[in-house]
Amino acid sequence: MLTIGKHEAEILDHTIREIGDKDAVSLQCQIGDEITEVLIWLTEKSMGIARRQLDLCGFDVDTNFLTRLIAEPTLLAGKRISVIVEEYKGKLRAAILLDPTPSKKRLAEMTAQLRAAKKTEEEEGLPF
Repeated sequence: MLTIGKHEAEILDHTIREIGDKDAVSLQCQIGDEITEVLIWLTEKSMGIARRQLDLCGFDVDTNFLTRLIAEPTLLAGKRISVIVEEYKGKLRAAILLDPTPSKKRLAEMTAQLRAAKKTEEEEGLPF
């Protein structure tokens, strides 16, 4: 049974289809014993995210055309991706988990903030 949380998934096959008035890459993925659909939305606003998600699947948009995902429905088969399963409108849905690791710049900023917080607390005489 599919559960909420982070999972490793294996891509089985894929296509591109229209859902309502939006286009999406539809990945059929195996998560444990379950087969579920993972969507990569191809809307104007989501192209940056879609590019990162396709890259995580092993599809280079700089050297491939999207038509290849339709013509070769098992091109990405066997690729492993991290997905997050969430509840949305009363149903479980899976989405590709983008790299959650902060950038080196962001890590440096957080380190500086933590160090500044310690100094501020010491100056105020807080018992931490």
